[in-house]
Amino acid sequence: PLTHTNEHEEPQAKVSASTTLVSRSNRLTGLGYMMVETMNNTTEETLVDSERLESSRALQVFSRRGVRFALFTDEIANIAEWRRPTPLPNATPAVAGVVSIQGRMLTVLDPAVLLDEPDDESGKPTLLAALRGDEQLALIIDAKEEPLTINLERQETEANGAVQGFIKHQEELIRVLDVKKLFALAIRGRERRQRRF
Repeated sequence: PLTHTNEHEEPQAKVSASTTLVSRSNRLTGLGYMMVETMNNTTEETLVDSERLESSRALQVFSRRGVRFALFTDEIANIAEWRRPTPLPNATPAVAGVVSIQGRMLTVLDPAVLLDEPDDESGKPTLLAALRGDEQLALIIDAKEEPLTINLERQETEANGAVQGFIKHQEELIRVLDVKKLFALAIRGRERRQRRF
């Protein structure tokens, strides 16, 4: 017996294969659009999260000689019990001396002096706030309050270079220190005092 071959089968097979390829191509293109859209959304969410993180960084409020000021908590290495620093010869008024905390030799600064507060003996140090960073600094602290999460309001102009902005808490404006500028400001203290007089 002869086998009958349908002459239309081969073209139909080619059409079917072509349709399958187009379908797969469309699915891949759609998948590509979905991946790009997902990446864009992820990038936008990351940027939003970064902005939220920056605006909601925790702040630690301290006081020294009756003056309240704040530091970002991620800029504080640790808070240690007060110990009297060893004085340095020819130091500026803002530099109280040096002290060792957890194996780190730190230069101790008086934030009240850095903030141009009156030079008196009203304060009673109880703590030292060791700061992170290469400059190896610590600040004299009279009292420590609870941490806060409040948006920082930056100031366009600030007469005192130690301040980067302020927060409002309990109807009071609290200055937020710029730890990156404290050491340079402290060693220029003598020049600032001479110009003032």
